Amino acid sequence: MNIKLKRSFGLALLCCVFSIGFFTHCDKDDDPKKNDDDTFYLKCKINGVDWAAQDLDNKELSDFFKINDLPTASIQHDTLLIAGAAKVGNDTTGLFMLAQLPDSTNATGTYTFSGNLLQAILNKSLAIYNSNKNDLLLYFSKASQLGYSTDSKLVVTKHAANKMDGTFQFAIKQMSNDSTIFAISNGEFKNLPVEK
Repeated sequence: MNIKLKRSFGLALLCCVFSIGFFTHCDKDDDPKKNDDDTFYLKCKINGVDWAAQDLDNKELSDFFKINDLPTASIQHDTLLIAGAAKVGNDTTGLFMLAQLPDSTNATGTYTFSGNLLQAILNKSLAIYNSNKNDLLLYFSKASQLGYSTDSKLVVTKHAANKMDGTFQFAIKQMSNDSTIFAISNGEFKNLPVEK
């Protein structure tokens, strides 16, 4: 009788543990309150080719800009930085946009990129794309000779709960002959984490 009691107790305990696990386990996919607010991205077309920021193991660019993760948005004092990187072939490419904010607590608004790159750097209103490390050298060595197309802008449509949404487009041109070096179009970011 003692063995039957032990088996019955063991079976009851096993059923109890199983039923607790079954009724209290809720997979994230089954959670009715789950939404896609944790999904974030930064993407655009570079000279007509799709480009999307990736979370890279080798974050050369993020180390250069002192950012924890890419893609990201970062607000330091009155300056917004939106940055992303992606591996294209053997090169690490990067996309960076700086905008001076009138209010660092709410970045919502439209920010234009105009003039040459030297003016843009001084005005904290800069947008660049680099296909490799040499592009950064080109930008800084010829900053007064390179500029933006007239429709170059960053639009932040939402800034709440440390996340940011928006759109962007810009073209970097050789000012002497108006030739386009990089044309960035259809730019979009959603739920980009904001670092402060």
